[in-house]
Amino acid sequence: MLLTWPVLGFLDLLMMKVLCGDSGVVIYHDPQPLVRSVGSSPLVAGLVRRVKKRPGTVVHSDEAAQAMDAVGLTGGLAQVPHPMLPPAGAAKDAAFGGQSGKRPRVRVLGQYKADRDIDLLKSLAGRLGPKCDLDIVGRGWPPVEGWHVDARFVPEDELEELIVSSDTIVIPYKRFYQSGIAMRALEHGVPIVGRVGTSLEKLYGPQSRLLVAADHVLPGQEVEAWAAAIEYAMGQGRTETVLAAKLFHEEASESWRAFGHRMLAEGFARPPRG
Repeated sequence: MLLTWPVLGFLDLLMMKVLCGDSGVVIYHDPQPLVRSVGSSPLVAGLVRRVKKRPGTVVHSDEAAQAMDAVGLTGGLAQVPHPMLPPAGAAKDAAFGGQSGKRPRVRVLGQYKADRDIDLLKSLAGRLGPKCDLDIVGRGWPPVEGWHVDARFVPEDELEELIVSSDTIVIPYKRFYQSGIAMRALEHGVPIVGRVGTSLEKLYGPQSRLLVAADHVLPGQEVEAWAAAIEYAMGQGRTETVLAAKLFHEEASESWRAFGHRMLAEGFARPPRG
């Protein structure tokens, strides 16, 4: 049994053990949650560590694996890439706003969290606003100067359209483990711009011009570095994204195939309970 997005944090390992013994697996997207979460404290992790033969755990990035190590829950830990559907980006090139004569559309998608870099977005508005349409769509967002903010929950079909109709999607997190929005954008060949030193490196590689190495940027030049990455995304970045999507999908598919075979083999090797 696989459990994703555990509701009670590390306590869900105990629930999984009660329901499935040690044959279940819990997928931890955010080992140290970006929003308040019951059951994700170091104290709870310490209690869970005392349980023998805990269910297995899965994370999707190096950063998430390090967070699990920080709370001592690396026993039975597997790292498997975020799952991804076959990319359809190559078929979307004709819809690219930058090629249709319209103003490019740059979006931030997803609910507001404290790790969103509001100051960066305000500064980017001054740099990009004259030539781009800037939108933020997601639940809980405050007003952001220079951006059109639609602070509501977006249903699945509308989210798909927002992704496909974007020329670039910005991931303005200061800290995150992986981004479902980034994966969805990659599936459609829509370039994503974010920081080096995050899970986005697994999508593009640390040398990609779509990623901003903020630690190596001169003071006062970070906004210019982000703007340059966004401008690149609206040009050659789409070709890079389509290639990255193909390569990442192949890697993720093979990793999940191997993980599934391992789970089945270990499951069949266990003696029946009861």
